[in-house]
Amino acid sequence: MASERICFKVSLYFSGGLLSRAAGGIRFGLDQAMLRESWSDVPALPGSLIKGNLRHAWQALAKAGHQEIGQHLLQLLGPPPIIEDEAPKSAEAGDTSRATPSQRGALLFDDLWLAEGGTKETIRHRIRIDEETGAVKRGALLMSERIEPASEQSLCFTGRIELGAPVEIETKKLEKWIANGLAYTQALGAHKGIGWGALEKVEVETETETMPALPTTSTSSSAGPHERLGLALEFDRPFCIPHPKGNENTIYSREVIPGNVIKGALAASFDRCWGEAWRNQYQKKFDALRVSHAFSSTKNIPIRPMALPHGLALGEDGILYEIGATEPPEEALPLRFLTDFKGKELGELRKKLNWPDLGRELRVHNRIDPTTGATPEDALYTVESIRPDNRRWLLNFNMPDGQDLTWLADLLEALDDAGAHPLYPIGRTKAQAALVREPNGYHTHGAAHTLPPLRDDDEITILLQTQARLLDLEEVHDIPSTAGQDALCKHYANSWRTM
Repeated sequence: MASERICFKVSLYFSGGLLSRAAGGIRFGLDQAMLRESWSDVPALPGSLIKGNLRHAWQALAKAGHQEIGQHLLQLLGPPPIIEDEAPKSAEAGDTSRATPSQRGALLFDDLWLAEGGTKETIRHRIRIDEETGAVKRGALLMSERIEPASEQSLCFTGRIELGAPVEIETKKLEKWIANGLAYTQALGAHKGIGWGALEKVEVETETETMPALPTTSTSSSAGPHERLGLALEFDRPFCIPHPKGNENTIYSREVIPGNVIKGALAASFDRCWGEAWRNQYQKKFDALRVSHAFSSTKNIPIRPMALPHGLALGEDGILYEIGATEPPEEALPLRFLTDFKGKELGELRKKLNWPDLGRELRVHNRIDPTTGATPEDALYTVESIRPDNRRWLLNFNMPDGQDLTWLADLLEALDDAGAHPLYPIGRTKAQAALVREPNGYHTHGAAHTLPPLRDDDEITILLQTQARLLDLEEVHDIPSTAGQDALCKHYANSWRTM
């Protein structure tokens, strides 16, 4: 029996004007500008703003005696964005349900809630008065963009909240909770203290969609057998796969999407469509499934780019040398390696290896203290995401010993019928991705080619495309960081012999 997809379409009506501030560069003459969808320039509210205010409202209602909301709060919204020593405050506010720190909330919010109908922008000026002189304080002029309705109608923003996991709450009751919780917030955005962003009305409409039936291999319509499958992902919004590098308050996204992220999103999407039924039939095969990292490409050139070889060196003569394969002449010395390349040199090398340029989007996040309405000093951070633009991310699937992948082809074909962007949530922005099957079977790298027959004395060079742990950490633990190259080389050689 097919399951249902439940979404709540929410419309927020505001009286007067509103500002939800954008981060990054803004046009000359403005101090504060409205957040907009990058490709349409439509004014938008971030889904994180809606979610945060709904959390505050439900916490307040739970504390006021609505215990049922408190019992399901963590299940619906996930753990609050707080530091560990503040956890007891969350429980006092009514978060009495059980949840682990890694648990994802059942409610999935649209990344951006867009303005409906026509809007107009006005510039509002704010000043600060010097208490001693009674005049405007020097340099205390703030110019803010304010979004207003183009006609006499209210300003309206709409978005969707999807029920991404089953909960023991009636749909109508949850719809009422969402409407009452958002209405409780009264105002959203900046400058609420002077009347901006006053919430006039909240409308919630439930939408249900029947998910496709679970396929079986006996009724497969896919051509097979499949030893490898290629897939391209097209994202509906900027995505962020956090990189371990960064400072304390900035989160940077990787360009390459690890296979474990995609496999986890696949499992979540299959669960959403078919519950436990698909696991009963395909769990062992899915556990053994190997998912490559997803590399970016342009839509019109679906070729996986090559990893940048760290053995490349640029000589004084301007020629690239591959150390180990070609020896540079004396006049080429000294050499500069990949880690020393500057922006232009690195960009040219990336272009040769088919890496497309990627746009990035910076968004500021904060946590509002519901008692003061202000942001604590330690609760401001930025997230840098990758913009999808005209890009795809290419990956391949395979099984051990070349086992048949027809079962996965059937599942992907059925999942593709579950919506325009059926694979989600992915990364911090809960991005959704459309699935594009590779007609030739799987994606190849730009420089990939078939090796000729090898003789016993032939040598080949292997260029790893992703990180790999080749050493036993316990064996190399005692190798010193300096003057230990001979021992390290010996362990590497042994690793390759035993693969």
